[in-house]
Order: sequence, then C-alpha cells, then structure tokens
Amino acid sequence: MINFIDEFAKFIDLPLEEVMLNYKYINVGGKLVCIQNYTKIISYSKEKIVLKSKRTVLNIEGEDLTIKELEKNNLIVSGKILNIYVA
Repeated sequence: MINFIDEFAKFIDLPLEEVMLNYKYINVGGKLVCIQNYTKIISYSKEKIVLKSKRTVLNIEGEDLTIKELEKNNLIVSGKILNIYVA
C-alpha cells in the first residue's frame, strides 16, 4: 500500500511524530478511504466500521463497505462512503 499519510506529512511539512499521534485518513471521492494508525477494529458491517486509535474512535458510515486491504495499523475501506466522524 502506498503510504499516503507519510507523503502528505512531507507535503505539508509536519514532523512524522506529530502526524502519528492519532489516526489519519484520506477519503478518495467517497468511494475509498485509506486509514493509518488505528489500533483496533471495534465493529465491522456493510453499513458501519468503527476503529479505535490511541486517543479517539473513528466511525465510517456508508453502503456496501468492505475492507479491501488490511496491514498493521493501516487499512483501506471501499464502498459508498457517506460519513466519517470521531465519536
């Protein structure tokens, strides 16, 4: 998986340590979301995926959600992404 977050951190000139304090995500056109630095998948369904990070909980809501790629602390979700929010 291309590490979009690392490249983005370089682009905006932030130290990687600062960027890695919490999860980071990139929503690509409402069809794909790349998440980095989560610690645990709390729940998973086709309508909602809930992820835990060191400090917060990230909720991804949509339709036909699927985890396309799963690596240590990184994952890619595809489907119709309707909402992403912190709870």
